Amino acid sequence: MKARTIVFGLIIFFFNSCDNQTKSESKKLIASNPTFTQTDREQLASFSTLDKREILRRLFDNPEFDSSGMVIWKGYYSDLTSLSIPLSYDGKFHTTLDTILYFVDTKNRNCAVAIFSTYNYQRDPFDNSKIRPTGCHFCGVPIGAALFHETEKKNWELYDFKKEITHLGYGGVYKTGRQDEGKIQLKEIGDKWTSLALRRDSAATEVIWKAVKHCFQ
Repeated sequence: MKARTIVFGLIIFFFNSCDNQTKSESKKLIASNPTFTQTDREQLASFSTLDKREILRRLFDNPEFDSSGMVIWKGYYSDLTSLSIPLSYDGKFHTTLDTILYFVDTKNRNCAVAIFSTYNYQRDPFDNSKIRPTGCHFCGVPIGAALFHETEKKNWELYDFKKEITHLGYGGVYKTGRQDEGKIQLKEIGDKWTSLALRRDSAATEVIWKAVKHCFQ
């Protein structure tokens, strides 16, 4: 009799140094916007606190908020063509900020990563008045992330943001149901190198590991 195999899928993203990434992103952003000064960028990227509602409001361009605090946004043409995130029943994206995790980078700077998830809401085929998240058995939830570092002025500066970096869970959900469809946590590897680890328990037939050098490239 074969022993039952428990399978784990784990995705690990390594965070680059806040300082190096900030300088690199600043140069690229300013180069693509000739009239966009360093002062302009600092003002736009600066957050006095990491308030969830304020992060959602600014990063998703003044979206509509529902009663649960989830944001509903239309997206730009680039979002519709570059993201694999599905549109919901209303032709819009539905995104929530799940958690903010804090860590210290290799240069002893305080940093934070905000984790977003975007759900595909559709009408229940058996009751059109009900709306619920949907997806195939192996279809997870698109996960996005924003990286911040604390400045000398004690503000938080956004230094990278992606609306989608991977998918997590199955059946169109994660962190719900009788089992843990997905777990997100930070892990320290080596000398203060911090990784974002995403784990999915599933009924797949093999173990899948994926690692990239930096969280965003």
